[in-house]
Amino acid sequence: MKNAILFKSAKCLFLFPLLSTALPVQAEDTHFQDNRAEKIARCKYIQDVSLKSDCLTYVTTGSLPPLSDKNFSTQKAPEFSYKGPFVMLTAHKGFFEEEPIEQSFSQGGIQIGIGGFSSRNFGLELRFVKGLQGDTGNIATCKIAPQSPYGCRSQDVEIKIDYTLSAFIRPTLPLSDHFNFYALLGYSRMELVAKMDDFEFSDDESSPSYGLGLSLGQRKGLRINMEYIMYSYGEEFDYSATNVGFQLAY
Repeated sequence: MKNAILFKSAKCLFLFPLLSTALPVQAEDTHFQDNRAEKIARCKYIQDVSLKSDCLTYVTTGSLPPLSDKNFSTQKAPEFSYKGPFVMLTAHKGFFEEEPIEQSFSQGGIQIGIGGFSSRNFGLELRFVKGLQGDTGNIATCKIAPQSPYGCRSQDVEIKIDYTLSAFIRPTLPLSDHFNFYALLGYSRMELVAKMDDFEFSDDESSPSYGLGLSLGQRKGLRINMEYIMYSYGEEFDYSATNVGFQLAY
């Protein structure tokens, strides 16, 4: 009996420092409360199921559970990395103004993109926008297409940005793990197409592009993006858009 008591005492003296190292005890109750979330998180990385349960009991009640014969695993929680690729899919609502026409048009479309983050504050991406539905206006044909066989007369014309291809850098300002602002700075190339009866006219333009966005969601996983981008501003036409959709980071 005496030997058993001595063995249990020695076991307690051996294991108690391990428990204290894994879960440092604060003398004051306020400190205990402040560190509870951190201690619970550390308990989750104990590999043994029974010891994990004892650890959680200790954190929530503040009392030392019965000691087990097994050793604590003090495995450190893995560090989160912001680096990695992402893909995106968004609805696209574009607004453009053809300078010779002096009219504004809008259109719908879809945007896909791929990219990657090299750090928490910086990323690179490529985007492609496909215009799905243009806008129609009554336009003097000679203003938009001087080579039109119809001469200079008013006619209903369907006009849209057929596609936009963009490359952006993405500086990011994280306000929390689930909420951040970002800017987009880059270059875009697009094609405007105008259709009238059996005649079609197209015009290409390249331009510096910029925008601002807001992202909500998981750091690694699904996020919702909302943004405004000025794709083109120049002599031929101006084109801007709002995009709302999803981004999946790996």
